[in-house]
Amino acid sequence: MTRLPYVSVIVLAATVATQTLSPNYQLNEDSESRIIDPEIPTSLENTKYFVANRKAAMYNFQIAATGLCPLNYFLNGLSVFVFLKMSKKQKQAIIYVTIGLCFSDALATATYADYVIWAYFGKSPMQNTDWGCKFFNWLGASAGNCSNVFCLMIAIERFFSVFFPFNVSLWFTRRRTLVAMVAIMAVFSSLESFRFWSFQQTLVDGVPICERIVGMSTLSRVLSLGFSRIMGFLVPWVVISILNLCVIIRLNHLKSKRQNLGLTTGADQSHKNNQSLTLMFLSMSLFSLLTNGFDLYNIIHQLIVGTHETPDFNQLIIGYVLVLAGHALNFVFYALAGSNFRHILIGMCTKNRQSHRNRHTNLKSTKANDLGPVFNSTSTLTVTHGPNLVLKIQIYTVKDCYYKLWYMEFRLYKTNYIELIRFHEGILRG
Repeated sequence: MTRLPYVSVIVLAATVATQTLSPNYQLNEDSESRIIDPEIPTSLENTKYFVANRKAAMYNFQIAATGLCPLNYFLNGLSVFVFLKMSKKQKQAIIYVTIGLCFSDALATATYADYVIWAYFGKSPMQNTDWGCKFFNWLGASAGNCSNVFCLMIAIERFFSVFFPFNVSLWFTRRRTLVAMVAIMAVFSSLESFRFWSFQQTLVDGVPICERIVGMSTLSRVLSLGFSRIMGFLVPWVVISILNLCVIIRLNHLKSKRQNLGLTTGADQSHKNNQSLTLMFLSMSLFSLLTNGFDLYNIIHQLIVGTHETPDFNQLIIGYVLVLAGHALNFVFYALAGSNFRHILIGMCTKNRQSHRNRHTNLKSTKANDLGPVFNSTSTLTVTHGPNLVLKIQIYTVKDCYYKLWYMEFRLYKTNYIELIRFHEGILRG
């Protein structure tokens, strides 16, 4: 009995200790069961950063594309109308290549235009349908490649027109030019067909998005780099730059040679036209290299770091905007360097051409009977030796204070082929 108090104290102490330590033990178990993986917050932060960065970047692209896409279609469509009017007077086959270039520049931005539609209306053929996802990716890539190679065809024609002026009309015929254009479109359409099985329309958090198939992402980017960026862009524009530099060197050599021989100023004017046209295409080549170079860097960088890494959307958007601007602003080079292009464009915009034609017709009808017999006539013959042999003829017939003028300009070739370059007829009051 004497030991009972000690036993009671021991039991009480054990009970208190048990009640005291038991909650702590349960808390420890709960704390161990609630330990958060340190990688989860990092992943969540990366996801939040990815979503926020992508949303901000795509919004900036939406604003830029909203202005550039309509501008692209308007300027290229206007260029087509101007070149069609030029083709009625100038019979050079290269006019067809410039028309094809305008169409390909417009179609190359189909994916950007589809994104603008999707951003504003929530639905678009490319983002909401599987066939649109495949087709528009194929169409944009094929048209972009054709655009670059059409520019190469123009540069080759300029090269041969300067170095081999008497054979260029025989080599660059309309039929051969059209066949070459069809062959180029067929080749790049076939090469870019891999996009039909490497893209698909998927749902991301319930939102339909057109994207690459995960299993073929790396292969698709490698093929895109090889076909679209190297064969379709880098090789053509490097060759274009080299050809244009050779043409400029040749034109400067011909200019110095004509100055030493003391030939007529008509040759200098022809030289200036050739030089301005060549400088236009050289500027286009450098501008295109600048606008597409950033996009090329983004693709190479993404292949090096891996497609699983989060891309820098700001760099991607800058590349997309530059590519879109490159296709839209070729019109500026046409207008700056092409004198005939500017004259026809101004006539279309101001309608002065039609009003001048009406006044000219009325003047002919009212003054035709007043000319009577010819009292005096003067003719001027000018032969210009240059890259092309040019024959200029001016004939004046004068009666009283009116004179009638015929101005004809021909280009002569070794093959006895004569091409009428320019013809003008007018009746003016002296």
